[in-house]
Amino acid sequence: MRGIDRATRAVRDVLRVVTPEKGAGPGTVAEVVAAYADRRGRPIEIKRITLEVGVFGMWFASAERDVLVVSTGVATFDQTLAHEFGHLVLGHDAGCDADPDEGRAVKREVEAESFATLLVRRVNAGHAMGRVHSVVDELLG
Repeated sequence: MRGIDRATRAVRDVLRVVTPEKGAGPGTVAEVVAAYADRRGRPIEIKRITLEVGVFGMWFASAERDVLVVSTGVATFDQTLAHEFGHLVLGHDAGCDADPDEGRAVKREVEAESFATLLVRRVNAGHAMGRVHSVVDELLG
């Protein structure tokens, strides 16, 4: 239950970045990532590199920063970046998922992809979407 509470708080922080009280919010997922990094006081670096076939993105954590990697071959940069960002925000393990519990690994991928889809939709819609609390409910079910 503690993980869900932490994830809820993290998602609320992301959505507050996307839906500021005044003015326009970030216009791209990369701007959301930068604003979230500023809000939490820990750098998040975005890199585009060539990854092996079938690997679209990754998230790595070091003592100094988080790194979100998106493959140069990906046509859906924002969606892939938002997916990897979702793993970070939702508190999943960084790096390659070598979880022996395949069901849990699949659940994490579904969560990250759902987060990504809703975040990209929200960024693209700007202020046309609902308040932060309703979107948290949508993201976390």
